[in-house]
Amino acid sequence: MWEDDPIQIQSQCLPIPGRDVESAGVTPFSDLTIDDQYVFDNYKHVISERIRQEPDLHFPENFEFVPTSVARQIESPNNCYFRIDLPHSIVTIKIIPNPRVHDLSKHITLRREPFVYRKCSNAEPIL
Repeated sequence: MWEDDPIQIQSQCLPIPGRDVESAGVTPFSDLTIDDQYVFDNYKHVISERIRQEPDLHFPENFEFVPTSVARQIESPNNCYFRIDLPHSIVTIKIIPNPRVHDLSKHITLRREPFVYRKCSNAEPIL
């Protein structure tokens, strides 16, 4: 069987020439293009609902969530990651479109990164 052939196994593990990132890698976050904004606008309602489902995030109904940057998956550029800066955290929305699934809420996942707060020192420097 080919699974036992060391040449076959080695050929599956070799990097693709000219690539310096992994196949599942993600591009660095950058400014949104017109096309990125179009993708975000298609999911805007679903993203807004998903953020409002977070138990400790409370925003008025007219509050608009605006992405600040976007990254894309290297091998599948339709998969994208939008960052939204909120008052106490950064939300990253991952969108993986699936044409077979018509419920857009199934295409997105949300990850929150809280801002790191550093307590100021009450100690005065000794001169």
